Amino acid sequence: MIKNSSLQTTLNNSINFSGISLHKGIVSNLKIKPAEEDTGIIFKRIDKNYNNIIRANYNFVSDTMMCTKLSNEYNLSISTVEHLMAAFIGFGIDNALVEVDCSELPILDGSSSNYIQAFKKMGLKYLKGQRKVIQVLKKISINENDRYISIEPYDNLKINIEIQHDCELINSQSYSFELLDETFENYLMNARTYGFKEDASMLIKKGLALGASESNALIFDGNSVINYGGLRYHNEPVRHKVLDCLGDIFMAGYRINGMVNGYKSGHELNNKLMHALFSNNENWCFKKYQKPKIQNHDNTEEKIAAIA
Repeated sequence: MIKNSSLQTTLNNSINFSGISLHKGIVSNLKIKPAEEDTGIIFKRIDKNYNNIIRANYNFVSDTMMCTKLSNEYNLSISTVEHLMAAFIGFGIDNALVEVDCSELPILDGSSSNYIQAFKKMGLKYLKGQRKVIQVLKKISINENDRYISIEPYDNLKINIEIQHDCELINSQSYSFELLDETFENYLMNARTYGFKEDASMLIKKGLALGASESNALIFDGNSVINYGGLRYHNEPVRHKVLDCLGDIFMAGYRINGMVNGYKSGHELNNKLMHALFSNNENWCFKKYQKPKIQNHDNTEEKIAAIA
C-alpha cells in the first residue's frame, strides 16, 4: 500500500459498516463509496430525501462536545466523524462519499482499526487529478486557560500531543506522530476512545455515551482498566487524542503540511485552530504534494509541555 502518491485517490469499490453509535446508542449503517477527483469527503444522510449533503469541512463543525459534529445549512447533522476522517487521511484517501442512515456514525470498536482493515482489503484507486497540500506558512496558536494548541511550518504533517489526567494509569502522557507510509496503521489505528466509569451517569444525563461499552471504548474505573485484555498500547489514551486530532485536521479539506503541538487539547481547540489558520491567506498556501522523507516518528516519551 503506497498512500503517499502525487495523484488523488479514492477507494476501488464501496464498503459497508454497521454498528451501535457511541452517544445516541442507536444502530447506524453506513456505506463508503468511491468519488471523483476534487470531491473531498462528503457525508450524505440517506434517511432524508432533501438537503441531505454535509461536507467534511471545519466551517461545518457545529459541536465539539465529546465528538466532532458536522451540520449543513439546513441544520441536518452527522456526529462522531473523527475516527473515520482519521482513517481516510491515515490510509491516504482524498475523495469519498459516505452514506449514513442516521445522525451518528457507528463507533465500531472505538478506534479506526475496522476502517483501515476494510480499506486494505478494498484497495486504493488512483485518479487523474494531482494531489494538493496546504502548506502552513506561519505559526498559529490558541491558548485557553491551561489548554494549548498550535500549528507551525513543517514539510509534512506531525502531531505532538500531551494529556493530563488524575487517573494514575494515565497521569501525564505524550506522543509524537508523523504521517508517513503505514505509520497510522502501525502506531495509531488501534487506539480507542476512552472514558471514566465515574463519569458515566453524568454523561447519560446529558444524552451522551448511551451506546458506550467495553466493546467500543477503553474504560477506566479508578486506577484500573475494566476492559478484557487491558490496554492496546501502554499510552493508548494519548495516542487516541492524536488520532482524534488527525481526523479533525483533515477537516481542512486537504492534507496539511505543518507541525501541531497540543497540551490538554481536544475537538474544540482542534477546530478553533483550523478557523485561526484559514482566517488569513498569509498563514497558508497550496503546493504540489511531495513524498516526505522518512524520519524516526515513534517518539513515545517526548514531552511538549515546555512548548505549551
